[in-house]
Amino acid sequence: MFLELPEVGKTEWWRYVIGFLLVLFFWFVLGSVGPVLLAIFSMIDGNPDTFLLSTGFVSGIDPMINFVVVNVSFITLMAGLVITVVIVHGRPFRTLITPFKQINWRRIAQGFTVYLLLVTLTSGVEFVMNPEIYMFTLNWQRFVPFALLILIFTPIQTSAEELFFRGYLLQACGHILKNPVGLIVINGILFMLPHLANPEVASGPVLLALYYFGIGAFFAFVTLRDNGLELAIGAHAANNMYAAVFANYTDSVLPTDSIFTVTELDPVFGLVSFVVIAILFYVTLLRDSRDAVSQIEFQEKAAND
Repeated sequence: MFLELPEVGKTEWWRYVIGFLLVLFFWFVLGSVGPVLLAIFSMIDGNPDTFLLSTGFVSGIDPMINFVVVNVSFITLMAGLVITVVIVHGRPFRTLITPFKQINWRRIAQGFTVYLLLVTLTSGVEFVMNPEIYMFTLNWQRFVPFALLILIFTPIQTSAEELFFRGYLLQACGHILKNPVGLIVINGILFMLPHLANPEVASGPVLLALYYFGIGAFFAFVTLRDNGLELAIGAHAANNMYAAVFANYTDSVLPTDSIFTVTELDPVFGLVSFVVIAILFYVTLLRDSRDAVSQIEFQEKAAND
């Protein structure tokens, strides 16, 4: 049912071309206005300590300002998706998430909670195995305001990515290709490609490329299996919020004042731990067919209330 949602609106090929270009314009053109202005400021302020980094951040400026400016691009991405789906395709924006009349917020909470517990568990294992790569960097004066920004902007960032990759692109590809395995592979590749520009990929290009492919493919599988985007939205938010709040990486694409800072990425452990997380996530929330139809049960209950 999820892949049939484009039929609710208009599906001519040229609408997808216009829609895709419109989304990219909002994401990369309008979304880059803030970083460009910040970069210009770093060049004309006369301060040698402020300069543009390859990540798009400006060194010498409060990381919280950098964080907000970069995350604005995901707000513009969301706006581009709304305009594309509602105006270009003429269908409700909700159809990027669910085939039902209501979004299953409980399912989002389940995805968030289970994934957060699993990523915390695997990080705990890594800490026991390699404690030397974890630095305790908690600074309460910096942490509290940064954590508030993370709580606001990170769910927007991850939801925008899910709505684009597992919502718009997965449904668009599903309108042409009916093979679910092919759709999962294609979606994994599409998700992997932009993430290859992340600076942390340098610590293990092949393994981290596989990791990003795996994330994209797994969330596509979860979306198709659960007949909706809710679990993937929750899981993606948990993954990124954990990294931003609890254990960020020194050279992360989105540096934050986290509780711990990981000084060295272990690509092998990262890939293996993701596979374990994916298996346990599936077993917990999707193995039982009764769980997979929870969306339908939720909607039937809501209709009867």
